[in-house]
Amino acid sequence: MPLKEIEVMKAYFIAILTLFTCIATVVRAQQMSELENRIDSLLNCKKATVGIAVWTDKGDMLRYNDHVHFPLLSVFKFHVALAVLDKMDKQSISLDSIVSIKASQMPPNTYSPLRKKFPDQDFTITLRELMQYSISQSDNNACDILIEYAGGIKHINDYIHRLSIDSFNLSETEDGMHSSFEAVYRNWSTPSAMVRLLRTADEKELFSNKELKGLLVADHDRY
Repeated sequence: MPLKEIEVMKAYFIAILTLFTCIATVVRAQQMSELENRIDSLLNCKKATVGIAVWTDKGDMLRYNDHVHFPLLSVFKFHVALAVLDKMDKQSISLDSIVSIKASQMPPNTYSPLRKKFPDQDFTITLRELMQYSISQSDNNACDILIEYAGGIKHINDYIHRLSIDSFNLSETEDGMHSSFEAVYRNWSTPSAMVRLLRTADEKELFSNKELKGLLVADHDRY
């Protein structure tokens, strides 16, 4: 996917996330109708499709354009991380376990701080560091290595579905999404499905090893 188009889509995502954050602090069940009208007013004459889902402290869900399949872009790295942590938890694998990476697993035509650190060479790295590159720095090569480690993109898609999350699809790796603009849209989610996944990861005991969940919390707290 061309870098310029990626940056434009990232800018749209940041704008949507900012709007979502502001709304989440004030929304209440009785305000939903008014809030939807305000969103409509803000978007009037704008060339943008915005989707929002907010789970209020009253247990209500505000949905705006929740029928739309929004491209996940780098947000799917969160889904990947959960599947990797699930494998590590079930197989009692430490975050400090060493994995060997081949130079052939690090294509140059993508965003990858990890490749800049280890250009055109084989190297070893801990799973903890690999996860941090993928989550904190949105490293595309690190993400694809973790997808392979977890068992492939179909396995990750199936794992998230087993968490009772629907209305989403994962079928493309980062490398696959770079193959064509259309491929970007094959990894998608509705806003409410993403909110449910975040809530599941935050509130449910998905892993017996608390250190694994702590990795996601630590990366989140940096921002």
